[in-house]
This record gives sequence, structure tokens and C-alpha cells, in this order.
Amino acid sequence: TGGNVSGSGAFAHGATAPIIATANAGYLFSSWSGEGVVDANASSTSIVMTADHSLTANFEPVVHALTVASGSEAQGSVIGGGSFSHGETTTISAIPGTGYVFSGWSDPNVTDPAASSTSVTVTSSQIITATFTPAIYSLTLQSSPDGAGTLTGEGTFEYGTDANVTASPNTGYAFSNWSGDGLEEENSTNTSVSMTADRNVTANFELADHLLT
Repeated sequence: TGGNVSGSGAFAHGATAPIIATANAGYLFSSWSGEGVVDANASSTSIVMTADHSLTANFEPVVHALTVASGSEAQGSVIGGGSFSHGETTTISAIPGTGYVFSGWSDPNVTDPAASSTSVTVTSSQIITATFTPAIYSLTLQSSPDGAGTLTGEGTFEYGTDANVTASPNTGYAFSNWSGDGLEEENSTNTSVSMTADRNVTANFELADHLLT
């Protein structure tokens, strides 16, 4: 499978017979084995026919360098890479950093460009890069009691964003506090939520007190 040879036949005693070894794609000629070859390390050489000879052309796979890189080391790391024989299949993996998700491999010829752990068949020296994007988290706001106030700030945000939220009491109610994770200030109608995960935040209201004198 490594290559083809030419030059076989019947020759007169003392004749010089040319022999040629041609490597297939992904292989390199290595050497001739057998007696009488003029240059055993040359793919195109000759042999002086003073007896019957049986020769073998030896081939070896081409070795390719596979480099696996991260688009940004601050966003994630990678595993894999090295030196591989032509046609060898190896596994590569991408590990997102905190607040990031894997988004794809730069080479469409990997087995699954969308999978963080996949495989690649090495047929040339190449660099494959893993890309990452910020994780997106959702912020959900709710009023307690339901309908007691108007809330703003709900939506989706990249990891690490401080999302601003506002609570405005409806008629007959007064703002009490916020409850939920990631809040900067629980007792202020205007505050922010640290978006390092999906958040469910509640604005708590109470019936307004009125003074009669």
C-alpha cells in the first residue's frame, strides 16, 4: 500500500537493470532491501544482473505535525496535537474557561466541528483552532404580590455583565426589597444583578400605609 515499483523482468548476465520505486500519497520511499542494488537509499537506481534477485521497496508513512490551539487562552484551553503518521486519527478536545462556551473548530474536516471533543484524521501538517464565545444567561424578574409594581431590566446578558434593574410600585403599594442571587443592593429600587448564571429575581412590595389625623 505504500507505493509501486517498476523494473521487474528477465535480463542477460551482466546487464544493468533500472528499478524505480514510486511512493503513494502519504508515504515516503525508505530503502531497497535485497542484494546487489547500486544505491539502496535511492528510489530510482539500478542493479547489475549477475544472478537472480528478489528486491523489496520499503515505504514509510509521512509524519505530519498537528497543532491544536485556542483562539484565546483567557477563554479556554485545548488538548491534543503532536506528530502523527499520515492517515492516523486522533482525538482533540476544547475546555471552555469560566463564563465561556465552546463555539466550534476552525477546520471543517474534523469529525464534528461543533463538538468540543471530536477526532481528526491527519493527512497534512495543520493548525486547528478552537473558538469560544461568552456564555449567555437569562434574567427573569417577577413581582410579589403579582401586579404590585412595574419592573424593568429583564433579558439575556453575557457572562459577567451587571444588569441594571428597576422596581416602581403601583398605586397602593410600596417597594420593600429585592430577593434572589447576584443582587448588588437588595433594598434599593434601582440596583444591578451580576450575571454569572441564570437569575430569577423578585421585587417584593407591601401595601402602602396611609396616615389619618
